[in-house]
Amino acid sequence: MPNYRGAFIPGGCWFFTVNLLERRRTLLVDHIDALRDAFEQTRRTYPFEISAIVVLPDHLHAVWTLPPADSDFSTRWRLVKTRFAKALPKLERRSAVRKQRNERGIWQRRYWARYIALGGDAGLLRAAAAVALLPGRALPAHARLRRRPEALQRAPPAE
Repeated sequence: MPNYRGAFIPGGCWFFTVNLLERRRTLLVDHIDALRDAFEQTRRTYPFEISAIVVLPDHLHAVWTLPPADSDFSTRWRLVKTRFAKALPKLERRSAVRKQRNERGIWQRRYWARYIALGGDAGLLRAAAAVALLPGRALPAHARLRRRPEALQRAPPAE
């Protein structure tokens, strides 16, 4: 197993981009409740704060702050991805390698993580603004930006 280099800083604030394997699919917004539940379950067992998040049809951007003595965001992402995948019907195509490893064909294996050096709230505010602006296009109505959500609150029903 590879030993990836990275800054594992306890209590750090991190910016993430996580993608679906098939970028043309819209699973994240089609199954937003399953994604929300995956985050809620993971936060119960491995607490962390979601400072900002935007969910688009094929990927998401998030800013997380970990507890003071914890630097393990990898386990949290593994659990979120696994719980979301288990909530979906097995309809995706899987490569021979994914079948051999008993993996679902939903998520890209890797994700992009960047440490945010906080200088007061300025670093966090810049990261939250980046989450809002990164899609580079007008957000669809179903993609909601939430700042400092409490356990990813359920959105009111669309009218």
